Amino acid sequence: MPKPLPPYLGAAYYPEAWPVETIDDDIARAQELGINCLRVGEFAWSRMERREGEYDFGWLHHVVDRLGAAEIAVVMCTPTATPPAWLTRRYPEVLALSADGRPYGHGGRRHACPASPKWRELSAGIVSRMAAEFATDPAIIGWQIDNEFGCHINESFSQSAITRWRQWLRKLYGDLDTLNASWGTELWSQYYTEWDEIPAPVQCGYQHHPSLRFRWKQFMSEMYAESCREQYGILSAAGCPNVTTDGMPNFHRLDYEDMFRDLDLIANNCYFPPEQYAGIVGECDWMRAAKPRPYWFTESATGWTGGGQVGSLYLPRPGSVRARGWLMTALGGEMVLYWLYRGHWSGQEMLHGSVLHPWGEPTPGAQEIASLGEDFVKAGDFLRNTRVPGPQVAVHYHTPSSWILDHEPQVPGFQYDRCLNESFHRPLVEANILRDVIWSGGNPRDYKVLFTPFMACLPAEVLHEILDAVREGLTWVVGPLTGIRSEDATRFRHNALGDLEDALPIRVVQQFPATGIDPPVIWTDNCTRGKATLWCDVFEAEDDAAQPLAIYESGPAAGKPGAMTIDFVGGTIKLLGFLPDPADPGWLRRILADAGVEPVCQATEGIAVVPRIGASERGWIAFDWKGLGGHAVIPGAGTDLLSGAPVCGVLSLFPYDAAVVREEP
Repeated sequence: MPKPLPPYLGAAYYPEAWPVETIDDDIARAQELGINCLRVGEFAWSRMERREGEYDFGWLHHVVDRLGAAEIAVVMCTPTATPPAWLTRRYPEVLALSADGRPYGHGGRRHACPASPKWRELSAGIVSRMAAEFATDPAIIGWQIDNEFGCHINESFSQSAITRWRQWLRKLYGDLDTLNASWGTELWSQYYTEWDEIPAPVQCGYQHHPSLRFRWKQFMSEMYAESCREQYGILSAAGCPNVTTDGMPNFHRLDYEDMFRDLDLIANNCYFPPEQYAGIVGECDWMRAAKPRPYWFTESATGWTGGGQVGSLYLPRPGSVRARGWLMTALGGEMVLYWLYRGHWSGQEMLHGSVLHPWGEPTPGAQEIASLGEDFVKAGDFLRNTRVPGPQVAVHYHTPSSWILDHEPQVPGFQYDRCLNESFHRPLVEANILRDVIWSGGNPRDYKVLFTPFMACLPAEVLHEILDAVREGLTWVVGPLTGIRSEDATRFRHNALGDLEDALPIRVVQQFPATGIDPPVIWTDNCTRGKATLWCDVFEAEDDAAQPLAIYESGPAAGKPGAMTIDFVGGTIKLLGFLPDPADPGWLRRILADAGVEPVCQATEGIAVVPRIGASERGWIAFDWKGLGGHAVIPGAGTDLLSGAPVCGVLSLFPYDAAVVREEP
């Protein structure tokens, strides 16, 4: 049977909740709307295995066969996010425990402990049976492992978890002397003489030791990633294609660099409302950078979100659903799926928006999905034949540092993700600078400019790799709050910034919070005034290679440098001791200009233009992500594949509009 080609457009489908007679109607509606992909199976364990060892996949084969016959591709999901009642009753040891020792009972989802050996065994059992049934099914284009690891419950304090935690620490440190020395446990009489004395971070007086809390977050993240890898091993060995899992970064605080490392592609769920579409751009930028192939969006909202009540709204902004689909696709995606296809008639998410109402009629968002489907048909060849070229700029995202700063945010109100977006990523988006968001393992040599803010724990190997890239010409913008903690989340005893300070011809001579002061600064590169926010480091140069970039104008460090420019062999380091005022990104744009980085094109506010390049064709995808309408000056001439209109120079867009311009040869 012919398989549909990307881009894939569709939704999550739950046929287990509906009479078999509805399937043909659902398929007919999907075809009317231009849907060519449905995702199935992710919560259906009790339908697949009603009682232990009694498997029934006949109903699922029927669904997959019907979809395949209709040329609708299938993403098959493993159902391990929702263990059946028989399982949790028979094997209570698999249940996750809260910090106060209470088990999470049956009735929701994600209530199993990822460190439980029995849970791993039972998960492997159902996944192995699914692989045996469906690995070679021609309708299935990919597999999703579980659903949103860490959602609702992202840590467990079960006995299995605590036993494994102590084993994990023993493997990491080798002996208690090393652990005690690394954590500095002489304070508050926290010195450990036996491994069994080390607690999990359950409730205690005041708060747990930062090193313990940091390592616990790392441990729990590894447990989820390890569970994912076990399922991947089963599916991959069976020959299942395109195996991934669906993330939801920031919300779950898992280390996705670890989680996705061995998977075939990146997939993600994204529910940012229209007023936060810059956040979706950030998701696209890390997904594209993480794997050299198109990414998948496996969930998004059609009109509104909601469990017991309606959440984010899209309906007041007509066109925003279509625009979001283009945003997700233009920046490197090949799949846009919505949650969900036919709305639930029962259960915990009845109020969530969907493509169809529970009674089968299209919801208000369905027409925009249909419009997006028509767009994908018109631009399909261009999308398949082109890719986003490599950006010249990247911003680091470091989950382990977010754990440290979540626990110790330095000053009231600091939020890692919000500050990273508002002060570094979003100004690049608004300036139409093509950019990547990279993990610590990303290659700094791929870029002209690299921003590394808030990387509290700066791994030594990452620092050395970046400095080598600087020697080859990279401009590295580092700080604030980068390098302030060791790999155990402690401060340093010999200086403020550890290896980073050791490597540079500067010293930090003073530190203080900017809160309540926000001292004014003078930027020395153009003699303009600015404002220091969040935190203030005060620097002293040790040789002429380091020169002030910004000087505190008043406050406790008046007249002293708060940012430095360092000539570092072949490149340049811009060391920030404070967070520049997010409302004034001029400092950032000057650094980019000095490094020879230019915007893709000139455009009005909210209009993004993404270049696309292939072996035999090239062009641009433009979209309005703010709903303001406007125009862009396209650096070439071509045809808009969506409207058929010629484009030469200025391209105008209505609010939430999109255009795909293929350049004329």
